[in-house]
Amino acid sequence: ETCSCHDRTCGNRAFSRSLRNLPHVRISPTVQKGLGVFAEDRIPQGTIVMEYVGEVLRRAVAEDRIRTRCESRNYMLEVRENYANMVLHTYIDATHFGNESRFVNHSCDPNCAVHIVEFGLIGIVALDTYFNTVPSCCSCCPT
Repeated sequence: ETCSCHDRTCGNRAFSRSLRNLPHVRISPTVQKGLGVFAEDRIPQGTIVMEYVGEVLRRAVAEDRIRTRCESRNYMLEVRENYANMVLHTYIDATHFGNESRFVNHSCDPNCAVHIVEFGLIGIVALDTYFNTVPSCCSCCPT
């Protein structure tokens, strides 16, 4: 709303526009990994599936939470960005204030990736030409 650009093709509004037409997904149990996100329809490669939402934390708080939750479910996402010869770290904890995005990619063969789509907005984007409807768990993942 604060952007003075009125052009519908403005790249700064790509994520906002895509939120109106997100693919249909459902949350269901998996065999080994608790809950997972499954596509209801075909999702083309590069499509924004959903936004990763959660509590943004300082590094010390994030590390403390990871240590105290090592035996339970952990929905902490660390985003690393290269900026002016530095690596910036952002920690997002979706455990209590997140959405269904915390259940994406509990696999060693992920079909989605995290992308910074707009400043402050983290998108979960399909890597394949479709979003797998069957979770893939393998022996390299702890149960």
